[in-house]
Amino acid sequence: MKLVFTLFVAIALVSCQPNNNTLPNNTANNNTHTKVHNTDVKTLAGTIVQLLKDKQYSNLVQYMQPKGQLLFSPYAYIDTATAQKFADSTLLRAANDTVAILNWGVYDGSGEAIQLSFNKYMAAFVYDKDYATVSAIQVDSLQAKGNTVSNIKQIYPASSFVEYYVLGNKELDGKNWAALTLVFNKINNHYFLVAIVHNQWTI
Repeated sequence: MKLVFTLFVAIALVSCQPNNNTLPNNTANNNTHTKVHNTDVKTLAGTIVQLLKDKQYSNLVQYMQPKGQLLFSPYAYIDTATAQKFADSTLLRAANDTVAILNWGVYDGSGEAIQLSFNKYMAAFVYDKDYATVSAIQVDSLQAKGNTVSNIKQIYPASSFVEYYVLGNKELDGKNWAALTLVFNKINNHYFLVAIVHNQWTI
């Protein structure tokens, strides 16, 4: 009888031990899009323009839509057939690749292919002016108006966008103006960057 009682106590003690194989409730989140985007769209655009200026692409991709793509258009009219689109991982690979040449569309006027590396495209068709310092900033409207008609509202009908406009010099009859437009989708009160559209005087 004493042996039975001792065995019963031993079993009870073992059953009270914590189960080390139980997974914790707060498991690690592997989603790279950890930024909170519920600020106003103009403030968010200002943050992104600064990242573009500083070439902080690893931070830039955190503002992309999860499992989405970021489109780049060299001109105001977005040609979805030729525009480059990147997922976050492919954008980072392209940014670190100084050799690969990509086709970004065609040059206005000549019609020749825009064949540039990622970083050369960024210098020519994204941060070609110091947009982080401009005061001419428009939300959901465009100040820049050239010969190329913008189709942002047709391609992204439910989006919000912010335009940074740089006025041209009088010596060149203002023809060296440029603009950069950041396009955002809003999901559950959070804004996500979906397109970067460049604009300039065209023939």
